[in-house]
Amino acid sequence: MGPRTGHGMSKTNRYYGARRINDQDNLSNLNVTRISDMDDLNKLWIRIESALPRMKGQWVGKASGYEPDFARCIGADLKKTTYWDMEVMGLRIEVKKGQTGGWFDLIRYCHLPKEGREVLTLFLHYDKVALAVRDVFIITMGSLIEALQLNRASTAAIDRVRTLLHPSKDSRLNFQSRLTTDELRRIAGHPPNLVISLEGRLR
Repeated sequence: MGPRTGHGMSKTNRYYGARRINDQDNLSNLNVTRISDMDDLNKLWIRIESALPRMKGQWVGKASGYEPDFARCIGADLKKTTYWDMEVMGLRIEVKKGQTGGWFDLIRYCHLPKEGREVLTLFLHYDKVALAVRDVFIITMGSLIEALQLNRASTAAIDRVRTLLHPSKDSRLNFQSRLTTDELRRIAGHPPNLVISLEGRLR
């Protein structure tokens, strides 16, 4: 199995998740570059789908420090940086985990450096009682930024608030937005379908 593409969608084109991005799109205002082609996503899908039944144990319930265990599950190399946690098959991976949703640092995503623009976010939807990951959502950076409603105007507004409240460049303002599990599922579920479920189906 693998990510399902929409009718007529070429696997050789590069996508921001659900749709192509052109030069007029708001996402281009943040200079987010195109993610790897569908062949790369297909290989990642297959690897995660194979590893999903092994994603269980005490590490699943940890609030932090779960990245090494997850990396072992999918055979990734830990590469802890500001913008990604690990690398696998040449892909840069950020990992987030939650039961009902996840928090995203808007300031961090507003000003992505070149090396952070092709990062894939893997959201692990887990069962706290069973201590098992039930679903993995693969989210491209362009799709995530669009869901967070970040564009030139919103980035400028956030920067104004930062300057007003914390004029010192050394100060750090916590500016976060929450996306629910259902929202993250929809983001990842647009063609190509990048939702991987333990039950082998969308729930």
